[in-house]
Amino acid sequence: MERLNSLGVIPVNKDILYSLFSDLKFPENKVSELERKRLIIRIRRDLYVVSKQVHNREISIELVANHYPVSRVAHVHYHMSVIASACKNFK
Repeated sequence: MERLNSLGVIPVNKDILYSLFSDLKFPENKVSELERKRLIIRIRRDLYVVSKQVHNREISIELVANHYPVSRVAHVHYHMSVIASACKNFK
């Protein structure tokens, strides 16, 4: 959890997550496990954000939106509503 906590609320790609667990033989399995446990939330393919239950801070819509083209703003709002509802389930 301390490794994930160091990421804060910044969206990160899978390579950053793999580097956090580079001491493991199969870091991709660890990333899948963290996603199943909802410690990380997949925003889109290969892009994740640490869930609120890890660091107890709100996920920034602005930071997530920076990873989408302007033409996909509605898509970002949909994803943020999904993430917000997922975070509510952890309380």
